[in-house]
Amino acid sequence: MTSVSPLISTSGPLAAGVPSTELDTLKLRSGLRHELHSSISRHRYISDDGLANLKQYKYHSGLSSFLDRVILTPFWDWAVTLVPMWMAPNLLTTISLSCGCMAYALLAYFTPGLSGSPPPWVFYLAAILMFFYQTLDAIDGKQARRTGSSSPLGQLFDHGCDAICAIFHGLFLGSTTSSGNTMLSLMLLYIAIVPFYVSNWEEATTGFMRFGLIGVTEAQYVSMGVLVVTGLAGGPQLWDSHLIAGITLKHLFLFLGSLGVVYQCVTSVLVVSKFFRTKPLPTKYARDQSIIQIVEFTAFILLSTAFVTSPSSNVYHDNPRLPLWIIGMLSSYQVSRLIICHVTLDPYSPFWMIMWPLPICVINAWFHILPGREELWVWLYCAFVAVMYVHFIYCSINEITTYLGIHCFHIKQRPRGQSISGNVALMQQQQSREAAAANK
Repeated sequence: MTSVSPLISTSGPLAAGVPSTELDTLKLRSGLRHELHSSISRHRYISDDGLANLKQYKYHSGLSSFLDRVILTPFWDWAVTLVPMWMAPNLLTTISLSCGCMAYALLAYFTPGLSGSPPPWVFYLAAILMFFYQTLDAIDGKQARRTGSSSPLGQLFDHGCDAICAIFHGLFLGSTTSSGNTMLSLMLLYIAIVPFYVSNWEEATTGFMRFGLIGVTEAQYVSMGVLVVTGLAGGPQLWDSHLIAGITLKHLFLFLGSLGVVYQCVTSVLVVSKFFRTKPLPTKYARDQSIIQIVEFTAFILLSTAFVTSPSSNVYHDNPRLPLWIIGMLSSYQVSRLIICHVTLDPYSPFWMIMWPLPICVINAWFHILPGREELWVWLYCAFVAVMYVHFIYCSINEITTYLGIHCFHIKQRPRGQSISGNVALMQQQQSREAAAANK
């Protein structure tokens, strides 16, 4: 049995006048907290070299999309002035994620099986919550520059929350169009998660986040627009309206969304291929890493599709949200590991342990090789994925904050008398550069 080392001294002012039994209780509680923290964070997700590379990392972003530059940047510049200076950027990101969670919970309550016709106010409220999510997510970086608290953790935290909200967007579309347990719900989820992974894969390879005329912001506003239009139409029956030759409005929406996914995938592959052809710096190791990352994600998509489409399985038919959440969390986990490996320059190791049971679940869905009810095994795998994902988030944040000497959810106090005018000036310079780019 592991002994608990005394973390509270039994001598000195603390011990004075305190009964020994009470001291023992305090020592035990403190020791247990220390042991729990140590056991949770004992597994390392980032190497020592990777932590050292964090201090050298610089984020390189391309020009923002049309909607970002022309319309929303002035609004975001004003919105960030409403945020108190003591609020940490990661806390702002967490609040934005909470808005996404509330919107998802609202729709999940009224459409548990991704089908049904909630009252119109449900769609309006979900759209409002997603507007707050998008706005807060857009200004967290501005808040970091404003308070002088920018760090590599900010990018990792922001992208990690975006990866989770990508799942929400996919399931929103399934609920809004009342797609239920059809293949349409799975395809709508892919429309949300595949471009997100591929764009981050491109950035991890080239070191540059590329934005086109239509980007993430436009996709998020399309999602909000779908919610509002569905509410105005009185419910999801709008998307069952027939156009021509039996094609419904939801099929047209799926077709247009799929075109966007194909465009993102093809252009990203072309950009990465050109990068390896024209840049002298990339090594064979870098090319191999890039190929491994995209091949692994492609295999994951194929396995996920086989998991859902098995004719001998009733799990997706009875509870479509369950397998879709597993697929969404696995995708979010992969993109988060991808980003961490990119920022820290740690090698990307394929076939994470969290993925190992997926092929078994696929085989069981088709051939029922495991004893007992299949749904029980799927629930167990869902719980395993959730625990592994939370463990990864907790440990990664703890490793980074400990090494950099920062806090995740509050800003370290500056020495008395130190001015933040330099940070304000830096933010003004950044805004000037963004305005100049918008005018080009």
